[in-house]
Amino acid sequence: MVGDTFYTFLAHPLNPALPESHEQNAAVITATVRAAGALASAGYEVFLDGIFGPWFVPLISQELKDLPMDLTYVVLRVTLREALRRAWERDASLDEHVVRHMHGAFADLGSYERHVLETTHMASEEVVVEFGRKRPALVLGRL
Repeated sequence: MVGDTFYTFLAHPLNPALPESHEQNAAVITATVRAAGALASAGYEVFLDGIFGPWFVPLISQELKDLPMDLTYVVLRVTLREALRRAWERDASLDEHVVRHMHGAFADLGSYERHVLETTHMASEEVVVEFGRKRPALVLGRL
């Protein structure tokens, strides 16, 4: 699931990098996580791709607390240059300021640093293999 898709459902979205967008971002993440939880409850293996900073882990945990499954939180880290390249590759109209802001927000993750997977020089297929290899160390269980 691509989590950013849920931002397209808003009629008049705020720029998600602005401080005043926190309430909007929380609502979008809640909707995204609930949809992922519904699919997981139906027996599907779900990989939710999006910008879910550690500041939203308590919200995500609360939304998924009743699901009988382990959860994994992984930060796929790349250099700023690579983040900009990948963002422009996905959407050439993307605001560079937003990419720079969000990249900086993940620079120091504190206790979540152990959930970082450096992927700057990895192809998508390599990321999947590496994630599978490290997954037991990254599972958070009940957040």
